[in-house]
Order: sequence, then C-alpha cells, then structure tokens
Amino acid sequence: MVCSPRSIDECRLSLKRFHYGFLSARMAEWVYLVTLNWMVLVLFKSASAVGVVNACRLIPVVLVSVPSGILADRYSCRKLLSLIYLLAALFTFGVGWALVTKASLTVLCVMVFLRELVAGMEPPARNLFLSELCPQELPRALASNASVLNLGRVVGPSAAGYLLVHWNLPGIFAVASVGTALCALSTFCQPETECSSKRASTSDTGMKEALSYVAAHPRLKLLIALMVAPMILAFPYLSMLPMFAKELIKCGPEGVGTLVSLTAVGSLVSSATIIGNSQRVLKGSF
Repeated sequence: MVCSPRSIDECRLSLKRFHYGFLSARMAEWVYLVTLNWMVLVLFKSASAVGVVNACRLIPVVLVSVPSGILADRYSCRKLLSLIYLLAALFTFGVGWALVTKASLTVLCVMVFLRELVAGMEPPARNLFLSELCPQELPRALASNASVLNLGRVVGPSAAGYLLVHWNLPGIFAVASVGTALCALSTFCQPETECSSKRASTSDTGMKEALSYVAAHPRLKLLIALMVAPMILAFPYLSMLPMFAKELIKCGPEGVGTLVSLTAVGSLVSSATIIGNSQRVLKGSF
C-alpha cells in the first residue's frame, strides 16, 4: 500500500499535535501505575498482592497483541486508537473506584485485567498510525515518539509521588483518566489519511496469516524473543520498586516516584540521539 505524498511540514505538524496528547497519556499512565502499585502494597500489605495485580496487568498484553495488529490493519487507526484511549480512561476510573472503595483483591484484579485488555491494543495501533502520519520520516517519527514516551516515564512517576503525598486518591485517578481522555481527543482530531482509508477497505489479514508471516521471517521471531526479556526482567523490577523503597530504603511514595523516573533517563537520551541521526538510521549506517 503506497500512501499519497504529504509534505514534510504537514507530517511534522501532525506528529507534533499527536505528541501533545500522547505525552498527556503517558504521564497519566505512569501516574496510574505508580499509584496502583503503591496503594496495593499499602492496602493489602503484601508483595504477593502486588505481584498478582501486575500479572493481571501484563497477561492481557500477550493476549491482545496479534488481534490488535489485525484490527489496526482492517480499520481506521485514528478511530481505533481514539477508542482505545477513551476506553482506557474509563477503565482507569474503574480501577480507582476499586481502590477507593477498598474492594477485594479479586475485584481489583478484574478491573485491572479489563483495563489492560484495552490498553494492550495501543502499541500496534499507535505504531501503524505513526507510519501513516510520517511515512517519509518514519525513523524520526518513531524516535521522537519514543522520546515523548520516555519523557512521560520521567515526569509521570515523580508527579504520582507528589500527588500521593498531597492529593486524595479519587483526585489522582481523575487526573490519570482525564490525561488519557485528552489523548483520545487529540488523536480523533487528526485528519484521516488516504493510506488509512485504502488499507482499511482492502486488508483481509487474519490471525492465521499474521502468525504465518511471523513464522516465515526469522528476524521477526528474533525481535519477539528479544522483547520477552524486558517483560520477564524489567517489569517485575518496576512492580516491586514500591516494596524495595518502603522496606529497604525507608522512603515514601515520593521516593518511589523518583526511583521509577530515573529508570527512563537512559532511554530518553538514546531516543534523542536517534532523532538527531534519523537519516543515518534510515540508511542503516548508524
């Protein structure tokens, strides 16, 4: 599928508008995540409870990754991504309700699972959406998107730590929900690309075809295998940071937010470096 050409200025303007909302969503995501892990530890006083909740958070990502890519191929990425962000905002409010009312661990896990069934569909749809916004400068678009993502990882956890000390719990989850909803609005306001319309009307890719395509390309299988390592090693580390901070360092939620923020600094520097060398990346010489 070949997209109709757009000027680089138009591509960059669309990308900038999208990133305003995306930064809001990423900050909101980390406010939600840090608050969730801290409150589960405080309310249930159990590292096992934190582990169970985060298992319910990560398992849906595996379940919906391939189906979400198929949906992104068949339908408008702009509309699909807007719907994903909107539903994620609503389920964020639901998770907040479960914590505020001190619901059982089972109810909380169900709410977290449902939220991540939706949120887990976001990366494939977002990446395809970026390829439609900036087809001429895709490496730059992906790198700048990674920079915004990591900037949210720097600012969001610190903001969560501050809010946990100075705000009440309903207010924090309201902030997280509104931040994600703003991204839904900014995405929906983007113009529909001609490439998206053509692809949505012609794509007939199914689950079987998608899995067969991956199986036939060793590099894709290697990339998937490499992605498993962070899920096994890094995500549990981030999930357990509240326990480490509380039991070992003897600090409160502000300290947890700072620790989580520091994990993103290296990634932010790397993505900024790629932005400055996007042409070399495109030529394969970087």
